[in-house]
Amino acid sequence: MLQALGDAEIPFAIATSGRLQSAAPALETLRFDFTDIPIVTRDDVKYAKPDPDLFLRAAERLKVGADAVSVVGDSVWDMLAATRARFLGIGLLSGGYGLEELERSGAYRVFADPADMLRHLDEVGRPAVNRPDVRDAGEDEIDQLATVWCEAWRDAHAHLMPVELTRVRTWESFRSRLEEALPNIRVTGPPADPTGFCIIKGDELYQLFVAAHARGSGAAVALIG
Repeated sequence: MLQALGDAEIPFAIATSGRLQSAAPALETLRFDFTDIPIVTRDDVKYAKPDPDLFLRAAERLKVGADAVSVVGDSVWDMLAATRARFLGIGLLSGGYGLEELERSGAYRVFADPADMLRHLDEVGRPAVNRPDVRDAGEDEIDQLATVWCEAWRDAHAHLMPVELTRVRTWESFRSRLEEALPNIRVTGPPADPTGFCIIKGDELYQLFVAAHARGSGAAVALIG
């Protein structure tokens, strides 16, 4: 993964809650040249995750704004910190947390491990400019939103979940949940043709999905912002 990011000239940083003394040996096992890579550890910030300090400091050292940052992590603390920093969170199941735990804590997409994410890298890119407009969902868009949710959920999760769960995650089940949540749904895309949506529950981001053709368009960034 790190090599692929480097080859693509995508700037990245390492942010860890560990102290440098304990993190350095772990980084050495990766056999990657970190000479020009910003590394932020617990020594550099006042508070550890789930506070966003580590990720904010990493973004500062990369000299990028929130609309250009994605956080890849394998814990709920990573996703909570990413959300609090207003960054896009991408979860990995390799840390022992489950799919729903990572999603509830703010993950936009969840992959099995770094290799799985690498195979879908084009789906999680985010541009820094030209965000789509965000608006309230219309009652006449429920069917289209159900299709977006159903197809995106199957793209991202069907191969990771038990067959029993995928059987009950039907188009009708998504539509029913959307009807109940309608006052709390925000969408991108033209009227009657939404490209993505999010559901807000209280003060938290509860669900966020983007249609396949709109991934990488900035829709997720706009919905989070």
